Amino acid sequence: MRFRAHTLSSCFLILLAIPAFAVEWPPISGADRSMTNITEQPGAAAVILLREETDDNMNNELSVFERIKILTEAGRAYATVDLPSSRLFSIASLNGRTVHADGSITLFTGKPFEKTVTGADGTQSTTKAFTLPDAQVGSIVDFRYSIRFIDFRVFPPEWNVQSELFQRKAYFKFIPMQNRGYASVRLAHGQLARQIAWTPFLGNGAQPEIHTLPEQTHPTVHDVLLWVDLNMNNVPALVQEPFMPPASLLRWRVYFYYQVTLKPEDYWKDEGKFWNKDLERFLAKNDGMVAALAKIVSPVDAPEQKVHEIYSFVSGLRHESENTNGPKQKAYALEYRAPECIMESGVTGLAASGVSGCVESQSSNVDEKFRDRGVGDVLEHGGGTHNDLNRLFVALVRAAGLPASLIWVPDRREQAFLKEYLSTDQLDGEIAILQLGGKDVFLDPGTKFCPYGMIDWRYSSEMGLRQNERGAEIAETPAPDYKQSLTTRKANLSLDRDGVLSGVVSLYYKGIPAMLLRQRAASADAEGQKKLLAQQLTGLLHGQKDSHLVNSPDWNGTETPLVAQFQVQIALSRPADKQLSIAEHLFQAGEMPRFPVVQRANAIDFRFPWQEADEVRITLPAGMEVQTLTADDSISLPYARYRVQQKLESTSIIYSRRDFIMAAGLVMPEKYPELKDFFDKIRVDDDRAAVMKPLSSVATTN
Repeated sequence: MRFRAHTLSSCFLILLAIPAFAVEWPPISGADRSMTNITEQPGAAAVILLREETDDNMNNELSVFERIKILTEAGRAYATVDLPSSRLFSIASLNGRTVHADGSITLFTGKPFEKTVTGADGTQSTTKAFTLPDAQVGSIVDFRYSIRFIDFRVFPPEWNVQSELFQRKAYFKFIPMQNRGYASVRLAHGQLARQIAWTPFLGNGAQPEIHTLPEQTHPTVHDVLLWVDLNMNNVPALVQEPFMPPASLLRWRVYFYYQVTLKPEDYWKDEGKFWNKDLERFLAKNDGMVAALAKIVSPVDAPEQKVHEIYSFVSGLRHESENTNGPKQKAYALEYRAPECIMESGVTGLAASGVSGCVESQSSNVDEKFRDRGVGDVLEHGGGTHNDLNRLFVALVRAAGLPASLIWVPDRREQAFLKEYLSTDQLDGEIAILQLGGKDVFLDPGTKFCPYGMIDWRYSSEMGLRQNERGAEIAETPAPDYKQSLTTRKANLSLDRDGVLSGVVSLYYKGIPAMLLRQRAASADAEGQKKLLAQQLTGLLHGQKDSHLVNSPDWNGTETPLVAQFQVQIALSRPADKQLSIAEHLFQAGEMPRFPVVQRANAIDFRFPWQEADEVRITLPAGMEVQTLTADDSISLPYARYRVQQKLESTSIIYSRRDFIMAAGLVMPEKYPELKDFFDKIRVDDDRAAVMKPLSSVATTN
């Protein structure tokens, strides 16, 4: 499908019912009926036997057909199908059926229902879905639906070829707009597209092919003389693994677009100029800026102090979500011409040059958000989206007499910059750049709770467009530093003679970990916030009912660490010989292995580097002594380090410290064996325990 899940919104879908008897379904072979497994994906819950998608820009339609064989009980979940939704289109038809193992057929006669979808980042959205009836193991489910887009727009597709299931046969077809001068595709800044092109990411498999028919003597505006298709057999499933990069970057896919030029250098040069012009127009509408600045900074403040004060002001404004009520890909506008204009222009290609008095324009050349709004509106409104706030920040910094600019980069949760993909649709967030002390400083007050001196990990280590004196150039945001993301856990506990540990556990989060927790807690009530913090108690503390939050965390801070303190109580099991083992690293003991499998296909994406520092102190009861403590240990890789230390601070206090650093946010798959070995060794150390026993004198007395 052309649409990514996170862009879908809950909208009313207009369903135009088509009688089931009017639908023709492809025949099912005997081999497909008897299939019980798929050798290319052992253990698969289901397999896609046939998949077809046709994107028709001539008629503003998309049609989708899939046939899925259910192989296991878990495969029955594939009988529920998510539907795309947007204000830009409606569902024109929907049909389905279930073909049972005995050959009997149950037609779909129901209606779509609302379904809550949880994204990879934990955010929830609502979409529409439908369930094909009575699907059982051995059943084959067929479904077909079509989408009708709004008029005066065209939507070049994004073919997401791979899915989580193996596909026996997949066919994609794209019919671009080709009305030979009657209609032209107009790009975002008024240029008329003259070519259709695509960027494929298909490995060594089949590639898209262009098909043309001989030009007719008198073609009509409805004749299709050109299309692109992709015919693939035995499409492997996308391997799903923990800590993998975004699936949208890994799956086989093809991007289509209408363009003026197909040279990347020319395209990005032109788009950089357009973006810079739009951006400066937005920044120039700065009513109220001088008056606001006078309340934020003092003329005698040092430059960096002014920047910090402006940052605090902007980050404290209201942060609003981006509007996701539509597809991520842009819609291209159309310009129509009367027949007499076509004859005058003599244009027969994809696009036509404008003829005076003949063009019927359907929208402005400049997005309304650039034409009608500016940073002054953001200031007056008291808030805005991520990019609104970062633009306001740049405007205020400039008003303070300091140089500032912006860089426009993708969101790493879903996209990486691809120079060959000639579309700014891949770009998402704008980050502020200041020059302080002769160095570039990247700042991000538009991200809620992002500390000064940092940017959201989503926009780090990314290429994009950066403003310069000529418009814009391709540049990169800095990589995050592990020192900016610190988690510290401390436990001060006492052990009684019944084997019960009790005391105070403190959790400290600084940098990105604090930012992420505050973002998750922003929409929760007080109880939800307590539950969120309780979930951070790991190892032996995980799930302990006798854990109670005893402080009031600073949920609204940006610069300050997030601190949570718990009063805890843990009952340890005590063997009959009265010897007692206590995990020296309470926060990690008993945790599952991070990388249990021997082989891996994908890179390891930790999102950002980080470090951990944990301390545990346990005071023993009178009459008990330490029999054994484990030895100190240290394990290192070129990009990671682990060190543990255990000692007796006195005859009755056990002290343990654990330091962990992961300095790489992304590890390539060829390094997986060494990374797995590193974490396996850590797992062994983390599970080691100190052994206590009663003092001999006490034992004799008893």
